[in-house]
Formats: sequence, structure tokens, C-alpha cells
Amino acid sequence: MKNLNIYKIVFFFVIYGCKTHTYTNEKVNPNNDGTRTIEWDLKKNLKEKKTGIYLYPNLGTKFSLKKGKFNGTFQIIDIDKNDTIFYCNYVDNLPIGRYVKNFYHRYKYRHFRTLPLKPNIDFGDGKGFFNNQHQKEGIWIEDFGNCTKKGGYEKGKKEGVWEENCYSDTGGDDTKKIFIYKNDSIVNTEIKIFPIGKVFFSSQRSEMRFGRF
Repeated sequence: MKNLNIYKIVFFFVIYGCKTHTYTNEKVNPNNDGTRTIEWDLKKNLKEKKTGIYLYPNLGTKFSLKKGKFNGTFQIIDIDKNDTIFYCNYVDNLPIGRYVKNFYHRYKYRHFRTLPLKPNIDFGDGKGFFNNQHQKEGIWIEDFGNCTKKGGYEKGKKEGVWEENCYSDTGGDDTKKIFIYKNDSIVNTEIKIFPIGKVFFSSQRSEMRFGRF
């Protein structure tokens, strides 16, 4: 069923005969701020409500529009490392299916101009899956600076065990936190401090404590 929805999107574009626009200027690449080219093109195409499939081989980028809305795959690949930086399918600007965004690392952050501010198609660094109602579903990994969270969603709400690992790049302690969610609310918490520390539980979010004790 999940793959079927993606095939429907592809089939939709074939039926409507979208034009493919390919940009192969050898001077345009991520190292010379070539991502500005996509930023400018996106603003123009969204404003003019364009329809088409847009390919930028030297930037490892492709996206699809129908009447100024994202429909189909938006993908960014680091062509030097053959690594997926961003991937998502859309139906009228709404996400569906697999989602990947990996912008945090410095060599990838140069692509930040590629994603528009409006409409908002960016759902943060991490990876997971959107259901047919465009809600987060199943296991997700979400990155926030020096912290990584992993846990499950049910119809867009956090449920069950979520694990958060935070590391210090300034010589401080690393921490591991385990949150228990019910209907998107925390009902229990466990925190571990590394390399030295103890484990304790708190049934109230306001009682969460950090550091050694």
C-alpha cells in the first residue's frame, strides 16, 4: 500500500505529460554556491505556478511541480559521496511515504538554500515515514544539534518508548534519556549520565533533573 501511493504519484505525472527541465551548466555545483541557482529557480517557478520535473545533475537535485505545488519526488544527493541528503514525496505540498533529511553535517549544510521557506516542506533533520493522512507514522529518528531522538508515532502523535542520546563536544557529560509517551504526552522519564552517574525515574515532567547527584 505504501509503495502503491508512490507509484500513483509517478503515474499522475506520466498521464499529465510534465515537461522535464534539465540544467547541466558545468560551472554550477555546490562548491561555488550553485545551490542559489535552485533557490532562484524555485522562487520563480512557484510564483508563476509552473508545472514540470526539474533536474540539476551537477547539484544532485530534482523536484516536481504541478501548478506551483510540489507533487512527486524532491531529492537531493551528495554526488561526491553518493549519500542521500534529502528525500520526500509530496501531494499538493503535503508529505507522503519515506522522508529523509540530513543537513546537519557541515559539508551537507550548503544545500540549505534548496528547500523553500514557503510552502513549508521541511520537517526537520531525521528520517521516517508519513502515512496517507500526511502524518508521521512508525519509527522515526530525529536529530537536534548534538542530540538524536528515536521512537514511534501513531497518526502523528508520539507513543511508547522514545530514546534521546546527547553528546558533548566541549568535554562535558553525555546523557541518555528514555521517555515514555502516551497520546503525545510524557508519562515517565529515565535519565542516565555518562561517563559517571546514576539512573533515576521521574513520574512528573517538572521533576526532571540533570547532572550528577
